[in-house]
Amino acid sequence: MSIADMEKVAVIGHVSVKEKILSMLQKSGVMHILDARQKASDEPDPGDSTVSLQEIESAILLLIKASGKKKSFIENFAPYKEPVEMSLLEKTAHEFDWRSLISSIKSIESELANLANLSSSLRKERALLLPWVSLKVKLKDLACTNKTCMAAGAVKTKDLEPLQEALFLQAPASVIQVVSKSPDKAHIMIFYAKDGIYIDEILSKFGFERTTLPVSERTASEELSAVESSLKEAEQEKERLFAELKKCLPDLQKLFYVHDYFFQRTVKKTAERKAGVTGSTFFLSGWVPKHELVGLTDKLKREAPLCEVEIVEPEEGEDRPALLKNIPAFYPFELITRIFGLPGKEEVDPTGPLSMFYLLFFAMCLSDVGYGIILSAVSWYFLKKLTLSEGGKKLLVLLFIGGIATIFVGVISGAYFSIDLARVPAPIGPIMIKMRLIDPVKNPLSVLGLSVGLGVLQIIYGIFVSMYSKVRSGRWLDGVLDDGIWIFFLLSLSGYAVSSVAAKAYSGVLSSMSMIGAALLVLTQGRQEKNIFQKAIKGVLSLYRTTSYLGDALSYSRLLALMMTTSIIGMVVNIIAGLTGSVPYVGYFIMAAILIFGHVFNLVISVLGAFIHSARLQLVEFFGKFYEGSGKEFRPMSYETKYVVIK
Repeated sequence: MSIADMEKVAVIGHVSVKEKILSMLQKSGVMHILDARQKASDEPDPGDSTVSLQEIESAILLLIKASGKKKSFIENFAPYKEPVEMSLLEKTAHEFDWRSLISSIKSIESELANLANLSSSLRKERALLLPWVSLKVKLKDLACTNKTCMAAGAVKTKDLEPLQEALFLQAPASVIQVVSKSPDKAHIMIFYAKDGIYIDEILSKFGFERTTLPVSERTASEELSAVESSLKEAEQEKERLFAELKKCLPDLQKLFYVHDYFFQRTVKKTAERKAGVTGSTFFLSGWVPKHELVGLTDKLKREAPLCEVEIVEPEEGEDRPALLKNIPAFYPFELITRIFGLPGKEEVDPTGPLSMFYLLFFAMCLSDVGYGIILSAVSWYFLKKLTLSEGGKKLLVLLFIGGIATIFVGVISGAYFSIDLARVPAPIGPIMIKMRLIDPVKNPLSVLGLSVGLGVLQIIYGIFVSMYSKVRSGRWLDGVLDDGIWIFFLLSLSGYAVSSVAAKAYSGVLSSMSMIGAALLVLTQGRQEKNIFQKAIKGVLSLYRTTSYLGDALSYSRLLALMMTTSIIGMVVNIIAGLTGSVPYVGYFIMAAILIFGHVFNLVISVLGAFIHSARLQLVEFFGKFYEGSGKEFRPMSYETKYVVIK
């Protein structure tokens, strides 16, 4: 469990080498740059005035859409990125006529947008006309005259008859014509005398929705045919434009290069804005990992002699950014730490302490040899085949070693795709049964005791880490009194609980130790209070924390629940598949399909449950004893890409 030591440095140089130094810092990727200006500017990032990353991105997305290529499930999470040299990106950006290409694509995009608007309007007009196609009169004739008015619209079908009756009674000089009717809605036309009874109140009462039909020399049917014809023409024009786009697809990869080249320039420009500048000099400040400082200093002075690198003292209260630095065995578990947050000032890195517990809990939740083998094999395959971010690599490595651990726990629990080991022929079956030490389905109480026992162990370990953190920062008295006594008390209390069942000869001694621990807590936990009464009250109330620790320990019973869930779902899949084996001709095919689909489904949901619930035990029950995760991330200036990986 380690956090890299950081040094705050200032890079000072002549303005003539500013661009070179920024390029070197970006390439090295080891300096977290701070804003060296006295006042941060709210102005937008400067960049190449002839370049818009948004325009390049928009052109790329349109070409990808025109290609018609669908991303696979895996590509949605880990798209392939071609490894390229930075020099190739620069060469492409300078030699390839990407501006003309983007101009052409923008023109096509504009035409497509106009077509989309036109098609949307035409579809609305089609939907408006469809209910009225049975009308045989010209649409322009559906208008008011000197003596009559007309209202076209729709009501709910169930309200049609009541509306007719109301109009007959209150506006007898009106006529309703039903144009079309569906189970839900009726489209009607109402003709009424201008000097007759005002009918808007009647129509409103029945939820009448007025429709404004177009004024046309054609009938509704003829107008609809014209709309359909226009829609067809718009679709043909759209196909023509996409055919034009497809001619640009050979240049898509070059656009990837151009985009990521200018993306790097934007990153560099952003860093440049943070530099302090005088007439002939500039300076940058930032954080560099201590183990990288010598190499970075030598490189800068060698490549840019007109610069100096100086170590500077942090400002009062300034926090260093956190960079986790763990041995390879703990590397993938940094993913769990990052979910909660990075360690702040004087906090320890919890990655090491959580690693073995997380791995054990994950394996217990999955607990099947077959699932462990598949999970490890699939994770290994994707690690070799996919281009992954650091987070993606950590996740797959975590799943890989989780699968390996699951194999061992599966052997101990006797789970092999939930097969009934009694039916496995000798000598394999008896050997498997002999290696089985726990059975969560037939003997859940023993597994429950194991789960809660592991929970107690991790909780006490978390309190120990808290004590270690306090002692390391010089608060040894707080560490001993606030954490050390609790460790003694909880160990004694746990030992007493176990001895009362399994070793009663020791229960008396452990009971006495528990009472001593309780007495020490009462005497010490209120020491910060002002008077003796407050000290006593707070000391007594501190014992209430025991119930909190008990609740945390019981949370680990979820390990038993997930073990049983994985086993029982697998058993149900096997039973259902076994019932189909006797179906003539196709029975074995059905059985194979059920086994494959069922166990893949069980594997996926079990891995998801194992990952989430094991992480929850770390983030809530374990971290809650010693960790706040208040640190800020170390984010060095480096190459940032979207479509390629820079070598």
